[in-house]
Amino acid sequence: MAQPATSHPAAAAKTAAGLVDRIRTLRPLIREHAPRTEQERRVTPEVVAALTDAGLYRMNVLPFKSGCSGHS
Repeated sequence: MAQPATSHPAAAAKTAAGLVDRIRTLRPLIREHAPRTEQERRVTPEVVAALTDAGLYRMNVLPFKSGCSGHS
């Protein structure tokens, strides 16, 4: 399967390369907020902000729209 074209391959690779590591660093925060998340039945704003800052939601954006290509 061919890699999708990006406007700047190095930028896309940098974004995708450390995504899993960036998300793993959020484990303590996510665990800390888990009881509140369960109680409120929604992810807390603090966790949403941390996931956004880590770039998690960019993987849902198409590469040609400056999203994460998923390829390192």
